[in-house]
Amino acid sequence: MIKYSISIEGNVCSIEIDGHAGYAEAGQDIVCAGMSMLCYALAESLRRTGELQVMHEQAGHMALRFKRTRKSLWRLDVFRAGAQLLREQYPEHVQLSRGD
Repeated sequence: MIKYSISIEGNVCSIEIDGHAGYAEAGQDIVCAGMSMLCYALAESLRRTGELQVMHEQAGHMALRFKRTRKSLWRLDVFRAGAQLLREQYPEHVQLSRGD
């Protein structure tokens, strides 16, 4: 199961994603791939605008921290929408633990 959280505190936003979906074998799991691409796309767009403060990743874990701006909140909304679609389509594999 992938568990993710979204937090906005003051001028800082953060996202943490933990776990593996378990939908299919490693390398074939479309749920993990979908969540990963949402997070990588968000991180890259934030990096390009200088809003990304921290990106940490290791097997089964990713964390982003970024500046809260009007544009970064818009990007966060796109991430939220994509994550919610994954959650609705694969509820036994994706869970929101905090935020949203």
